[in-house]
Amino acid sequence: MRPIRVLIIDNSIFFRQELADKLASYLPKGSLLESAADPVEAREKGLLFHPDVIVTNLMMAALRLKGEPFITQMIRESKLPVILFGTINEGHAIAMREGAVGYVVRPHDRDIKESFYVNFADNIIKAAESHLAQGNTGHQDYRKKAHQGLAAGKILTRADWTPAKPTEKKPEPKILHYPSFNNSAKSSKPPPSNMPQPREDNKIKLIAIGSSTGGTEAISAVMKMLRPPLPGIVIVQHIPPTFSRLLAERLDNECALHVKEGESGERVVPNTVYIAPGGKHMTVSRTGSEMFLTCAPGPKVHSCCPSVDVLFDSVAKQIGGDAMGVILTGMGRDGASGLLSMRKQGSPTIGQDEATCVVYGMPRAAWEVGAVQQQFPLDQIAYAITKIAHG
Repeated sequence: MRPIRVLIIDNSIFFRQELADKLASYLPKGSLLESAADPVEAREKGLLFHPDVIVTNLMMAALRLKGEPFITQMIRESKLPVILFGTINEGHAIAMREGAVGYVVRPHDRDIKESFYVNFADNIIKAAESHLAQGNTGHQDYRKKAHQGLAAGKILTRADWTPAKPTEKKPEPKILHYPSFNNSAKSSKPPPSNMPQPREDNKIKLIAIGSSTGGTEAISAVMKMLRPPLPGIVIVQHIPPTFSRLLAERLDNECALHVKEGESGERVVPNTVYIAPGGKHMTVSRTGSEMFLTCAPGPKVHSCCPSVDVLFDSVAKQIGGDAMGVILTGMGRDGASGLLSMRKQGSPTIGQDEATCVVYGMPRAAWEVGAVQQQFPLDQIAYAITKIAHG
């Protein structure tokens, strides 16, 4: 068997490097493995590296770019076999439905055994052999695009495509202090006329968060840092049906807060996070002192359902200045007008800064219209939420 070129796409640098190192032991001699952290980097690496097989995690494959899942675009553009991996057993059916050629169940880190890597390598070898046996040369399309880019001086070459050695793993940060709000970026846009400022004595009763491209991992990073007591949290992440439930289950296992997929008629309670179901808009209503969710199909807004604007608009109308708005990484403008509506009602609003966004689209749009009061790096978003929520 000839050497195989494998592109690994995963947000965790440590898992990417470990997977590459382990797979290299079981793939044909001379095989090369390269990795990418997100869809944007994956496209760049694909043009230069010319992979034979692409592997990525189930949640990354579900990310929506310009209205369709990343895996759909990846398969269409590369014409290469894609293998998905994830922690759920039912992922195989999902992977096949989305066009992947295989699915490998990944045990939790403490349970990963050598057999996992052997099985993974076997799937890669079979995918590469089958692809070549069918006379496919999808990687030639990548080479053609790469040569065109090089001729135009748009793509940089790399001398060494072997995986870098893992750097020393840093311990997870703990919430020991709050960020300095004086040092955070403040919106240069003047507040819209007649906009009330958040009250100093305002008791936050709800936290609303919106995100898209890169959002599943951004949300995970933020949620893992949060600790009770906190008000209920409602989240819209652009994600297809089924994947929203899987995201909620994954976060529930990772976080101190309880995380679940939102349901119509459900009462919003403290220390609980509600993920909008894929394919349904999620809104919040208020009856007396209680808040309830409505999750229902509806027309797409900014080509998205669920839509961040739909959620934020309902929060602005129903909860007013008693809520807090957060906008994270994402492509497009969804959430900008809704967050502005929240700010006009007196809600404190924050956004993820450009340096830490996978795609600085939604936060930029919200920033430019004056909807975001302050921007923070991703690793300070949880601090900011806690600080504001606790007053």
